[in-house]
Amino acid sequence: MSSDQNILKKYELRLEKVLDRYLIDSTPELPSKWKSVIVEYLPWIILITILILLPITFASFLFSSAGSIIFSNIVGVFQTSVNVILGVPIILLYAYSIPGLLKRNKNTGWTPLFYANFLVIVFNLLTLNIYGFAGAILTFYILFQIKSEYS
Repeated sequence: MSSDQNILKKYELRLEKVLDRYLIDSTPELPSKWKSVIVEYLPWIILITILILLPITFASFLFSSAGSIIFSNIVGVFQTSVNVILGVPIILLYAYSIPGLLKRNKNTGWTPLFYANFLVIVFNLLTLNIYGFAGAILTFYILFQIKSEYS
């Protein structure tokens, strides 16, 4: 590993430790039956999410390029640009995580979802989407509750 990757891994572990403290240690634990149902159906939920996000991201790409020429709405152009810039990596991380989720592998299943959800939080903060931010925090809670199911 290069030094940049070591630094990134160090920050990832530090963030994961902080989130463990707040999302596992100080919150109520999900029942084990719920965890097993979530883990069983999560790859299919992610696949459906990808199928929903693909046309939205593609449409945002079209409207951000056309919208900047036709409309002078800076906020709308900013939001669609952020959607394209962050939407593509989110979709790619979701797609990358599906085989790992099916195999219950932490490095290729859970970790890409962690990164994707982190990007979702950044997206919602940049676009001032409070409900999306709350949903992403709830998703982080669920992700950390099922983390023990992945090895």
